[in-house]
Order: sequence, then C-alpha cells, then structure tokens
Amino acid sequence: MGDTTTVDESKSADKPDLTGTNQKNRIVRVFFSSPFGGLEAEREELTKKYWPRLSSACSKAGYEFVPVDLRWGITTEKTSNAVTLEVCLREVERSDVFVGFFGQRYGWNGVDDDLLQRNFDVAAKTKPWLNNYRDRSATEVEFLHGHLNRPGDKPACFFFRNKAYDKKMLTKLKSEGKNEEARKYAVDSDGPKSEKLLNDLKRRVKATEGKVNIILLASMCLVYKDNYPDPQTGARLMFEAIQSYLEETVLVNPLPNMSEREKERMFHKAYYISRLGVGARRKYIGGDRYINEIDRHVIREVKGYAHKPLLILGGEGYGKTTLLANWLHRHQRLHKNDIIAHHFVGCTPTSSDEKEVLISLLYELIIGLEEKSGGKNKTSSAGHSSKESGDTDRSELQKRMSNLKKQTVYNVFREFCGILQKISDCGKRAIIIIDAIDKMDDTHVTQKELYWLPTEIPEGVSMLVSSLRENTSQTNELIRERHWDTLTIAPIKKDDRKKIVVEMLSLRGKELTDSQLQKIISKEQTANVLFLKIFVQELCNFGDFWRLNDHLDFLLEANSTTDLFGKILERFEVDFNPKFSKKNIVCKVMCTILVSRSGVSEQEIKEINGLTDNTWSAIFFAMENYVIDKGGLYDFEFEELVTAVKDRYVKSEEVWKEYTRSLTNYYLRRMTAIGSRIDSGDLMLSRIAHHLPWLLTKLEDYDQLKICLSHLGIFKTLYSTDEGIYDLYGYWNATKAPGSEISALYMKALEDQISQVTASDQNKNKQSSSWNKNLYILAYNIGDAVCEGGHQRDSVPILQRALSLMQSNHKTEELMYTDPDLADTYVALVNKLASIHCDLENFEESEKLHHENLKVKEKLQEKWKKYKPQIATTMNGLAVVNQKQRKYDQAMEYYKKCLEIYRSELDDNDRLIGDTLNNIGSLLLLVKNFDEAVECLKQAIQVYDVCYFGMFHPDVGGALNNLAICYRNLQQLDKAQPIYERAYNMTVKALGERHPDTAEKLVNWGVFHQNTNNYDTALEMYKKALDIYKECFGDEHIQTLFVMENIAITNVLKGSYDEAHIYFNKAGEVLFRQGRIETSLPDLNRRMLTFYVNNQRTQDATRLLERILGTEFSEPSDYVLLDEIDKALPENRRPTRRHEHTMEYALTRFPADEDILKYVLRGCLATGDDKQVIATLKNGKYECGHYNEVYAEFLNRNLKTEAVNILLAAKEMFPDDWVTPLNLAMTYASFGETDAATELLENALKIHPDNVHLHECMGRLLVLKGKIDMAKQYMNRALELTGDDEDKAAQIRDIISKLN
Repeated sequence: MGDTTTVDESKSADKPDLTGTNQKNRIVRVFFSSPFGGLEAEREELTKKYWPRLSSACSKAGYEFVPVDLRWGITTEKTSNAVTLEVCLREVERSDVFVGFFGQRYGWNGVDDDLLQRNFDVAAKTKPWLNNYRDRSATEVEFLHGHLNRPGDKPACFFFRNKAYDKKMLTKLKSEGKNEEARKYAVDSDGPKSEKLLNDLKRRVKATEGKVNIILLASMCLVYKDNYPDPQTGARLMFEAIQSYLEETVLVNPLPNMSEREKERMFHKAYYISRLGVGARRKYIGGDRYINEIDRHVIREVKGYAHKPLLILGGEGYGKTTLLANWLHRHQRLHKNDIIAHHFVGCTPTSSDEKEVLISLLYELIIGLEEKSGGKNKTSSAGHSSKESGDTDRSELQKRMSNLKKQTVYNVFREFCGILQKISDCGKRAIIIIDAIDKMDDTHVTQKELYWLPTEIPEGVSMLVSSLRENTSQTNELIRERHWDTLTIAPIKKDDRKKIVVEMLSLRGKELTDSQLQKIISKEQTANVLFLKIFVQELCNFGDFWRLNDHLDFLLEANSTTDLFGKILERFEVDFNPKFSKKNIVCKVMCTILVSRSGVSEQEIKEINGLTDNTWSAIFFAMENYVIDKGGLYDFEFEELVTAVKDRYVKSEEVWKEYTRSLTNYYLRRMTAIGSRIDSGDLMLSRIAHHLPWLLTKLEDYDQLKICLSHLGIFKTLYSTDEGIYDLYGYWNATKAPGSEISALYMKALEDQISQVTASDQNKNKQSSSWNKNLYILAYNIGDAVCEGGHQRDSVPILQRALSLMQSNHKTEELMYTDPDLADTYVALVNKLASIHCDLENFEESEKLHHENLKVKEKLQEKWKKYKPQIATTMNGLAVVNQKQRKYDQAMEYYKKCLEIYRSELDDNDRLIGDTLNNIGSLLLLVKNFDEAVECLKQAIQVYDVCYFGMFHPDVGGALNNLAICYRNLQQLDKAQPIYERAYNMTVKALGERHPDTAEKLVNWGVFHQNTNNYDTALEMYKKALDIYKECFGDEHIQTLFVMENIAITNVLKGSYDEAHIYFNKAGEVLFRQGRIETSLPDLNRRMLTFYVNNQRTQDATRLLERILGTEFSEPSDYVLLDEIDKALPENRRPTRRHEHTMEYALTRFPADEDILKYVLRGCLATGDDKQVIATLKNGKYECGHYNEVYAEFLNRNLKTEAVNILLAAKEMFPDDWVTPLNLAMTYASFGETDAATELLENALKIHPDNVHLHECMGRLLVLKGKIDMAKQYMNRALELTGDDEDKAAQIRDIISKLN
C-alpha cells in the first residue's frame, strides 16, 4: 500500500479544486461506494431526498451533478466476463469526489470465489497492485483506489453505521422469517474474517482524518463519521459533507459581489451550458441539419442565405433549447467577432417578463458592441477597465439598465431598436436568440401578441426564436403576420435515441444490454427527446438490480410524456406520502399549483397543505426540473405535466372545484386577516388581488366575488396598474351586477372606512390623520373606475361623495394655493363629473361644471404654470358638450384651441394630443368631411400607438372605429371591414363585452353589415348592443333608442315590417316625449309610414304623423295625409288638431307647395268652393301661374263664375301679370261680355305694349265686335312682334289674309 507523508491539520491547506475533463465539461461526479446489500435504505434516501438538492445547486452554477451509483448498470455480459471490478475502478478514477459508507457487512470477498478472482485477474492487468489485495472485498478495493492508495488525491469522506442498528434489523427480520433479508445485517455474512477486515479498513481510513497531503496540499479525508445511528442520519451527513465541499470549490458563490444584471447573465449562461447535450462530452446528437439551417439564416456566406428571422418550432421536449444552446456554443467559437445576445425564458424568476427580455438582450448587445469594436463604440454609460481585475467596470451601464426597468416597455423597446440599428450601421453582425417564447408571462387581455418584439430587423441582425408549435397565438403572429421563416424539429431517429441513452448512462457508469436498449428505442414515444431524457433519469433512480427489467417495462408502458409524468407522480407518492396515512400530499401540492392563476409561492404551498419544511423540500427538489420559478411563484414548466396532474388527480369538475376552493379559501382567510383598513401596508394584498378574484370567477362564486372586489384594499391594488384596472372591469362584468349594486357596495365600503378612520383618530385624540384627509382620493378613484367600467350614471353619487369629503377637509384657499396635489385631484374630479353629465345628456349641468372648473384652473395657472394643459382639457370637455348638442362650429373652435395648447406644452406623442385629434376626426366625420377626418384619425392612431404601446386600449379602438366609418362613407369597404373588427376586438379585450364602448363598436360594425346587405349579422350586432345600452344607460337613453331604430330599419330592409314596428314605435314614442323626435331616422319614418298606409294601418299612420309633423324631415304630403285621415272620419269623431298639424301651418311651412295645392283643389272642385282655394293660394303664397292653373281646372268643370273669381283674385295679387288679364278677357268674351274683355286687354297693353299675345287676342276680340280695320292694326302689330317665331308669324298672317 505504501506510506503516506502527512502533516498535522493545524497547518491546514486549501481543499483541492476539481480539475480535468469533468471540470471542462462542467460535470460534478460523486462516486458512492458501499457493499451491495444492507445499505439500500441510505441509497434510497440519497436518491429521493438529497441528490435532487445537489443537482439543483449544481445546475444553477452551470454544472451537472452526477452521482455514480453502481447498484445496477453493469450488464450480465460484463459480470460473466469478470469485468465488474474493472468497471467500478474506472468509474472511481473519473469521479471528482469519493464517498464511502459501511454497515456491518464487509462486502463481496474471498480468495476461493472464482468469479471474484476472475474479476481481479482482469483488473490486475492494468492495476497490478490489486494482486496484493485478492483477499479483500470489492468495496475495500474501491476505498483503496479512491482514497487510501493516494490520500488527498481526490476529495473523500467516509461514514460507518452503528452496530446497534444492524443488530436491531437482524433481530426484526429473523423474527419475521425473512432470513435472506436478515443476512444483509449479519456481521459474518461475508465470511469469518469479514469483521476483522472491516475493522482494519476503518482504522486505516480513520488514520487519514485531519491529515493533509504535504505534496498535494490537500486534506486527506474531508469527513470521517463513525457510528451514525440510522440510514436517514447517514444520508443526511453524506449530503452535508458533499454540499459543504462543493460550496467551497465548484459552487463558490460569486453572486454577492455581482450586480443583479451580471447575476442574470451568469444564470442564462449556466442554463444553456447545462442544455448543451448528453454524456460526459455534452454530445449534441442528431441535430446537424438544424444547425446548418440556422447558419443559413445568419451567415451571409452560406449558400441560400436568407435575411429573415427564424422561428424554431417543435413539440414539448423536441430539443429546441438544446439546438439553440449548441448552435450558440458552436457559433461563439467559430465567429468570435459576432455579437450574440441570448435569453432563455424560464431560467430565472424574472426571465418571462417582456421588459426583462428586452433589457437583458439590450445589455448583452451594448457590451458585445463595445467588446467587438475594441472600445470604439462605448456607450455613454460604459465604464473603464479596472486596474485591479482587468474587468470592465460597467457600473454606469448597470445603473442605466436599472433605470430602464422603471421606464415603459415602449422606452425600452426604442433603446433596443436603437442598438440594433447602431450595430447594423457599424457593419457588425448581431444575433438575437430568444428561447421558449411560449413560456413568456401570459399576455394581459389588453396587450397585443409579441408587441415588444421588433417587426423591422436591420441589415446584419438575425433573430432566432423558439416556441411550441401548438402555441398558435404567438406562432400565427410571427408566421402569418410577420412572415418569418420556420424550422420544425422532428422526432429523433432510432440510432440517435440509442446514442442518447448510451451517453446518459455512461455518465453514471451504467450500461444496458442490447436487448434492453432495443426495447427502449423501438418504442415510438422515445422519439421525443424530453420523454427519453426523463425516462433514462427515472431509470437511473431505480435501485433494485434484480427488478430492473420489470421497472423498464413499467416505464415503457407510458405511451407519451404525459403518461410518463403520470408514473413519476406515482413514484412521488410512494417516496413522499406518509407511510401510514391516507393523505396524498403529492396530490395536494400538484393540484395547488395546477389550479393557481400563475403559480404559487413556497410559503403558500406549505401553509395551504400543512407541510413541514422537510417534507416540502423533499418534494420540491424531486420536481424542480419540471417546474418554472416565476419570481418566487412555482408553476409547471411542461404542459404534459399539467395534463398528467389533471388525469391523475382531477378526474371531475367537482375535484377541480375542491382544490380551487381550497386555494380560494386560503386567500379569503388572508383577506380577512388583513381586515378592511387599507392603510395597513400589507404586502399580501397584491397576491390576494392578483389571485382571489380570478379564482372566484373560475368558481362562478359571484356573491363572494362582489365582496372581494368591494374590499377597498383589493380595489386600491387593482386600480394601481393598467392591467389591474381592466381585470377589475372584467371581474365586475362576470358578476353581471348592475351599476347601482356596484355603486352601493363601494359606497358602503367607503363609509365604513371613513367611520373606522374617524373612530381610530378620535381614540388617539387626533384631529385628523393624513389618511383621513386623503380618503376623497380613494373615493374619486372608485368613482372613476365605476364610470370607466360602463356605469356613468351610478358613479355620480360616489364622485359627489368624494367632492364633499374634499370640501370638508380642505378650504378653498388651501386647495387653490398651498397644495398642488389637492388641486390636481379637485380639478380632475370636477372634470370627471362634468364629462359624466355630458354622457348622460345633462348638458346644462355639464357645461356649468366645465366653466366653473375653467375659472379654477385659470387661477391655478397664475400660481403654477403647469395648469395650461389642464385648461385645454376643460376646453376639450366643452367641445364635446357642444358637439353632442350639434353645435359643431363651437365644438371645432374649442377643439382647435385645445390642440394648440397641448402641442405647445406636451410631448408630440402625449395621450391628450391623441384624444383631441380623435375628437376632431369624429367631428369632421359628423359633418361629412370624410377625407380630412381620415387624416386626422390616422394622426391620432399614430400617437396612440406610442403612448399605448403594445396595448389594446379603448381609445385606440375608438379612433379605429371612427376611421372605419370614414372608409365606409368613402365606399372603401375593403379597408373598413377589418378596422371595424379590430376596433371591436380591441374594445372587448380592454373593457369586456358589457361596456357601452363595446356596444358602440357593435352598432357601427352593424351599420357596415347593414349597408352591405348582411342584415342578419347586422341585427345580431344591434341586439347585443341594445342589451348593453339598456343595462348601462336604461331603456330611454338616446343610445338605446338609436340602436332600436337601427334594428327597425334593418328589419324594414329585410321586409320584416311587423318586427320593425315593435322597435320603431317604442323608440319613436320615447323620442317624441323627450322632444328629440328630430333625431329619428327620416328614411325609417318614411318607409314605415308607407307601410302603414299601404296596409290600411290608419291608427299607426296617424300616431306616426302626429310625431313627425313639425320635424325638419316631415314633408307636405304628411300634412295632406293626416288631413285626409281626419276627413275620412265621421265629423263628430274628427280630432281638433293643434295648429302645427293643420293645413294652414303646412302652407306657412311649405309655401307654394304643389302637393298641398292639388289636395285643396281636389276638394274645392268637388264642392265648387272657390273661396277656400283662393284663400289657399293667397296663404300659401303661390305664384300667378298656380292661380291660372286652378282657374283652368275650374273652367274645365264648367265652373265659370268661380273660375272668373280665381282670375280676379290673381289680377289683384299680380297686377302686372299679362296672362291673367288675357285669360280673364277670353272668359268674358265667352260670356259675350266683349266690352269688359276689351277694357281688360287695353289696360294690359298699357303695361305690356309689346306683348304679341295681347295684340293677337285684341285683334281677335275686335273681329268679334265687327271692327275689322282696328283688328288688322292689332294683328299687323302682333306680326311685327313675332320676331323669330315663324310659327306664330305664319299663324297671324293666315288670320290677316282672311281679314283681307
């Protein structure tokens, strides 16, 4: 054995570092040596409880922990070939740490044991020293090779179990008749000399305790523990020894001296290194073709180069991370001047947040650009080289990254795009790698899919992203919308499966027979890399060599990764559930995670399920590789595990509800413990607010949900973020509670809070607390939330209460001149109330409040200049009030003043500028200036795209909706349709399906479908909108009535008049009663009137006429129709019409109307009533021609006297007219009154001496009187006056010729 030079421990030495191949490959191998039998319990404890913990610690430092346990793994062939000992010694050689432990058995030994001696023969060929130890056990030979031959060469620790435990087990098993098992604990089981040999081995090992190898300067024996009492204690001691050693060597923790950003970088690097491949050499098997395809998207010199981002797709466990890790590792070595920024989602608690992804990549790119440019492209925040360490001092850059975390995602996005462009401009090549984008935090309902990922990639920049192929929302965005190239990972081939299994087993010094290997790789499910790796890991954890085939078959019964997880869960139950209890704590832990919203914390899991720290630790480390840490919240990493947990534990909805209720009750208890005070500062509130309402919604426990939402602490927490606000709206929508109930619940909670604070202050002899003074802020926030949630009317009492609280706590002077925060809240509150009154059509009150607020702001502007934009806000409010009252010119004037102030005071992309542009666009739309409206709305949307970056904000939806209406009116229907849909979806995501803004989008989209003849679709949308408006505003709100008319007109267009009548008549009656009948749809009224008349529905026609007469869209025929209907009634039943519904009024409103005259004439002709028709002609201000036309009608009826009276009336009304005297003269002549006729013509010729018709008529009249010569004179004059009228001239010549 040879002597070993030692020194006393007091002279101490550093512990040796791990070196060699294992260190290069970042593998920590620990060899566990013990006799085959009697130590199973220690090994089981290590396997299930401690190896997972060591694996976790190593993994976080970028190492793989490999426990070498040769309970199985040496094939029957090798055993029969006598190479078992050689294999064991080879494994000892390639391990980093040696752990030896014994019970009372010495182990396999004997010079007469043929198989053992043949093993010595084989091993001694390369290790001749073994010939000196042929009488020793195989385990002692391992101790010799691992430690005693060269103490200090390899870190080693040793543990020996107390004899008392073995004696107890021996007695117990014999009493149970288990003699074969009992032999494992008998001292003489391995021969008569075994006890003596074991004691001698212990003595030699103990001799190295506390000594240092003076040559190697390494401790000979790290730990020596004798007489540990039981297997559990022994396993714990081994764990502690290994952990302690690793923490001082490979796991030396540099984190305390690193910035948070550098820690993040280290974790990402360690993560991808740990995924490089399998086996000791980290082989990447079967992926060369994928590597080449990635190269084609990155390296310009590669044949078929494609400058397009690449999306790597594959099912869970197909090896996407491994592919990216290997490509990254390889590319870094081959292309050292390239800048690579990588981010592996899920490898750290914050790595799944979109802002963190961008900051992480930005940090890598800035450093990379600086390093690859030799310092020429240092950013302004980059530091100088450290003289002590040579490392770059990046403190300023790290500070800049920390500041970015406080910025909006848009600002980070701009920085990120900026560095990409800078790299491109410098002619550098950059590669962005984002792995597992499907594991990003769930996008909030108001956020766009992958909004934070640039759509434009500069030249020289490549982007590689991996995702599950099943994750359709994200993959559709990248493939269909952004047109990325794709690379799909296929299942692995059989040859590659075999290589993976062999490499993974070889790492642990194990092998399978060819038949066992074939059995594994022939199964289709092993084509999934995740399945195969988990399978092999599970196989390695199995400890019974004799039942290995059975266990292999058991695992292969799993037909999918989900099934395999099911078997792992089954093992967990055996390992971690209490042995003598029916409690299934594994089930409880898994289901607690399963039903959570986005994971649960360690403390929550323990408290909910009543777990001790030890119990939880054991379970956690066993499942750690299968969960993801989201900032301290644990959630399942693999969807297959989610399904496995559901399949095994949640087999019915009742079971799901049971576990959901359990988690819900936990948060309810915590909410109760916090109490109703909201100034306690309890950090648990954020957890409760995030999870409890969501869980209650899932359970459909709406009564409890109402209580939860009206808890002011939860309200305050949700209201504090944009996402929380929209969650709040969604939860209240789920309860279907009317606004009045929501308002009442919050009012009660608010009054209770006021009472509590007041009582508390009184008990403490305080006049008022700072919290009491600020209660109105809370009240204002509640009122704002209720209003924006779609319940404007019901928010008013809360806001008025906020105002009264404010006025009771603060004097006007204090408000105006001492506290700008109070002033801000006051003007915001009044502005909100004014806006609500405007929405509720209380225009007078709204305008009054706006003007009062304007005065306040103008005074505040004198003290604090910042109030100029606030003044513009009030002008915007006044513009809206005027717009809704159709005072469009005044509205536009206010809007323009408002926009001018905003642009002078605010950033170009401020939300208020977007709002004003949107409002101007909507006004231009109303006045049908569609082209200008389009341009204005596009500008508004551009502003919104910046200030609401990545969000589906309702303001954006409103602008889009207006834009769609413009395109519809411009007949650009192909542009309008998708915008209508986008506006609607955006509004639903932000505000829910029961919000009035959603109803507005439905109505406008419905109009589009109506105009394109999709009547059924339009009706469906209108009716949904009607339900919403009724719920939010009531049955008689203008919006409710408008959509009812839309339903009516659509039914009319369908030909469903009876259905139309129901909605039309109800809306019309309310509009008429409210004095708003002018706003009714003219075309709808006209069509319905026609329908009533054509179908003899006289009563409906009469009521409709009574409503619309006097409106701008009423027509003369409407008055005529109502008069006809009345006259058709018996005289005693004819109503007395108010003047505005009479024909007399019609004549004043529609002077000289043909329809009215014809109607009156028709009646007068029947009765010969010339007086009425003359009165009508005079009152209606008809032209002279109308008199003559009426005269002709009377004359045709042979009513000559009446006809003359009409002409006389015309002569009186139009004394200068020549037609009337002409007709009257001709009438007199027909009566034989030629003298009267002659007189009329003479008078007319005095006025019209050159009128050919008068001269001709006079000539004819003189012929009748026998005065031929005079007649010729008039005829000749008439001939002279014919001018170019040859027909008239010929006619007159003919008369003259006859007179001659």
